[in-house]
Amino acid sequence: ENNQALSWSDDGTLRLWNLNDGSSKVFQGHTDDIEGVHLLGNNPALSYSDWDGTLRLWNLNDGSSSLSEGHTDDVVGLHLLENNQALSWSDDGTLRLWDLKDGSSKVFEGHTDWISGVHLLENNHALSCSSDGTLRLWNLQDGSSRIFEGHTNAIKGVHLLENYKALSWSRDGTLCLWDLKGGSSKVFKLCDD
Repeated sequence: ENNQALSWSDDGTLRLWNLNDGSSKVFQGHTDDIEGVHLLGNNPALSYSDWDGTLRLWNLNDGSSSLSEGHTDDVVGLHLLENNQALSWSDDGTLRLWDLKDGSSKVFEGHTDWISGVHLLENNHALSCSSDGTLRLWNLQDGSSRIFEGHTNAIKGVHLLENYKALSWSRDGTLCLWDLKGGSSKVFKLCDD
């Protein structure tokens, strides 16, 4: 907006570019790669670093930032939620629900290995998949989760389908079709391990 663009880099910096003259303003704070950035409106931006395990809320007007720490390993991804909240997931096997106003977080534990992806669902729920071979359906209000087991190796990804169903794929050479309400699954063998 306003002939500006925001970029981020493996050197841990953000740059706000003036597209008219090519000049840029550099924002420093992360100690390693920046994995992604979300613009929040009114010039704040939220960045997360995969290597330093942190989130930073930036004021793009004056360059100041506030640091949010909690993950003990790489931050893999982040979703913005309503009410100034964000949900991050990490190679430490946890999800964190962040209050972006004060930087506090609520930790969601249950996976025993890194989390490869998270999808947001209705009614304050999220579905995560992990290299521990499980899916977890999280209630983001009370922190409880329902575990879905069926794969014998790391889950590489999951796709949401209609009628509260999900399709996951794994390094074990299978696809699993899950009924997230009833808990049942159907396994499709793709190839040998």
